[in-house]
Amino acid sequence: MKYFYYSIQVMLLVLVLLACKKLSNDGLDEAPAVLKAPLEISVVNDDDQLPVVGIKVIISRKTTASGTFTRMDTIRTDQAGKISYSAPYPNYLKVELDTSYYHKGEELLEFTTENGAKVSLHTTPKFGMAALDISVTDAATDQAIPAFSLAVSSRAPGKTDFMSSGPENADASGKLMVSLPYPNEIRVAVGDTVKYFPDTLFTALKNVRGAKVALKAVLKPLTVPLEVTVLDKDNGTPLADVSIAVLHKLTGQPDFKDIGLTGLTDKDGKLLLNAPFSGEVKVRTTDALYNTPDSVVTSLAYEKNRKVTLRSKALTPKAPVEIIIYDQNSLLRAAGVSVKVSYKRTGQAGFTVETTAVTDDLGKLLVNVPFSGEMMFEIANDPYFANKAVTAQNVGAGLKKVDLPLSSSTAKYPEPLTDGLQVSTLVLNNGISLNKPTDVVADKVGNVYICDQSNNRIVRVSRAGNTTVVAGSGTSGSADGVGTAASFGTPWGMVADADGTTLYVSDGTHKIRKLSINPATMVATVTTIAGSGTAGTADGNGIAATFNRPAGMALDQAAGLLYIIDYNSSRVRKLELNNANKVSTVTTSLLYSPVSIALNPAKTQLYVGAFGNTFGSTGSQLIKYSVTGTRVGLRGNTGDNFNDPSGLFVSAAGKVFVANDKSHSISQLIAEVVSGQNGNSEFSFIAGAATFTPAATNGVSGTPGNVNGSAAAARFTNPWGIKYNAYTGTFLIADQGNNSIRLMKSNTIN
Repeated sequence: MKYFYYSIQVMLLVLVLLACKKLSNDGLDEAPAVLKAPLEISVVNDDDQLPVVGIKVIISRKTTASGTFTRMDTIRTDQAGKISYSAPYPNYLKVELDTSYYHKGEELLEFTTENGAKVSLHTTPKFGMAALDISVTDAATDQAIPAFSLAVSSRAPGKTDFMSSGPENADASGKLMVSLPYPNEIRVAVGDTVKYFPDTLFTALKNVRGAKVALKAVLKPLTVPLEVTVLDKDNGTPLADVSIAVLHKLTGQPDFKDIGLTGLTDKDGKLLLNAPFSGEVKVRTTDALYNTPDSVVTSLAYEKNRKVTLRSKALTPKAPVEIIIYDQNSLLRAAGVSVKVSYKRTGQAGFTVETTAVTDDLGKLLVNVPFSGEMMFEIANDPYFANKAVTAQNVGAGLKKVDLPLSSSTAKYPEPLTDGLQVSTLVLNNGISLNKPTDVVADKVGNVYICDQSNNRIVRVSRAGNTTVVAGSGTSGSADGVGTAASFGTPWGMVADADGTTLYVSDGTHKIRKLSINPATMVATVTTIAGSGTAGTADGNGIAATFNRPAGMALDQAAGLLYIIDYNSSRVRKLELNNANKVSTVTTSLLYSPVSIALNPAKTQLYVGAFGNTFGSTGSQLIKYSVTGTRVGLRGNTGDNFNDPSGLFVSAAGKVFVANDKSHSISQLIAEVVSGQNGNSEFSFIAGAATFTPAATNGVSGTPGNVNGSAAAARFTNPWGIKYNAYTGTFLIADQGNNSIRLMKSNTIN
């Protein structure tokens, strides 16, 4: 018999050794041990060596060889700063303090025998702390309620919202000590509103002495299962996600009371609740915004009454939302941007598309979006802007306003595509028509600005297709001002800065005008930056200088330089925008009736188109100068190539495109012959009808017309300014003789 007892002892010893080895090797069971031992925990404040009352202590066990600990419980210390806990063994435990309000305190221990362990943790508070003493008793019996669920939260002075410390439970005697910073307003509420009626008490922690709260809990009546079904009142189909509330009234009570019993119907339109057995209950829908109201009053004392059907109708309430879309750098409103609008109601997993709409002339979009919950606005595959999506809250039926700044995308067509060119006409609206337009520019958000020469104004066609007058009264004059309060006298040339917020216009009143675009209203403020208004050739600063019918212009924005053709004085002038608008003369040589001008990509050379020349021949000229005024290229008479180069555009790669007034066509420089070489530079016609005739008969003639279609079939009449939109791959041509703006791009571009 004694050998039997020896064998039992040996087996127990082996089991303990194996358990210890298991702990030392970090190879622990995934399931906790079933044997338990006492764990005594005390917490001491090192500042005063007093117990810390009501602090959270976290108890965890090691569950993986890599050192992962899994939380088993979180308990607060009692009035003596202690916790008595029964923990499973054998285990490797970690006992640590919650560090929300106290500094770290932690101990690791091997918890391997039935004798358990004692742990003393030391800490100091991060703030002035006080103890909140909470007691919970049954209102009917005045007996303490053990393990009662509580919701404790605090609000600091000057703050609006209460901050929760997490779910709490009273101990076996219905007590809970909670350590919180002071001064603070404290809210203590019933945590289990299914079993108990809701109740909330407020107190204040003013100093280190803390506070006491006594909560009287009222137990709800005994319950029975209640099955609620909600059907569409028209077709009888189940309605999911309908919010239901059950109210209660005991015999003799005048009104139904809210007992906090609520829920949502499932996909089959059903909801199962435990409702009071005694008295009467009212079962009703509670979300009148989303479902038409309905209610049923019944007594659950009778089993036949425990299945209730409500008849309702799903609604989709919407709130107005105003979205404003603009370029985040220039702040220019972005018209014509397609926006996908989606929504996600509270509780839903994903977004649902509501609509896709386009911003108006001022970058605005007014839509009605279902609420409550979130809404999302997405911009994708826009030619001008990078993709972007933003979300915003949509709670309540009032108007919401959402700003959506966008960043510019990289231009998709930095170089023009000339295969399969097609010509069309820009459509204008609002009863606005053009009269001999001489120039046109496009900005980086899609606006097209037109120099409407004989109407003495600047016109804007937004990307949304709306036509407005940006500046100019329509009557000839030279008054500065805002919008139509300003006046022009047959404006000729126009350029825009990179952002599109500033335009420069050469005016027939012998002035250079600056148009500053208001990003929100897209109306321009017009000021005169150079030219006295009297014809002349005097250099000088700003209005001290004089011009004689300024025409085409080219802008070197990085250098702050504006190059201007002075038509009647046959000169090229330079305006220094960053130097008191100083005007100087670049060149007066070799020019006769210059009209158009463009810079090479490096901004070191100027291409100048002239209607005549001083070389003794009769044809037109395309001449190249350095920016200092030295003639550097394009040899000889180009009359056998085109007639009157009225507009010039030079691409980023240095390709030169020419609008030809007299030959009613568009051509491209394909072989440049510089001065001193034999022969003339060569051009190819890319759109319009042009016919070569000998130089003696003044070079190229053409057939005027107003025909859209393929490049060969298209017809222009006296085309002037030509610009290019690298975002859409489109040439813009001021077709003066047809009083229109023509668009030209490859049929390979959508």
